[in-house]
Amino acid sequence: MLDAARDVDLAKVTSAVEDKFANLECSDALYKRTPLAWAVYNGLNASAEGVVQYLTLQGAKVDATDSLGNTPLHDYCSLVLHRP
Repeated sequence: MLDAARDVDLAKVTSAVEDKFANLECSDALYKRTPLAWAVYNGLNASAEGVVQYLTLQGAKVDATDSLGNTPLHDYCSLVLHRP
């Protein structure tokens, strides 16, 4: 699930969720980012936005903190505010 979200691969994320093997709140060992956080971190492009929307609709927590105390919602807002 983390790899699919990090790669912003909507098909793999959807498959993992539908197969019920996915933990929406799992996190990596180093940064403590959830799948939603990784999808947001990878930027505001069509692929990432699709994964972000899907994970949010599936109930992923927008307020889960990473190792720096940031949340996916914080990162998303930062990206939007700094968009060229």
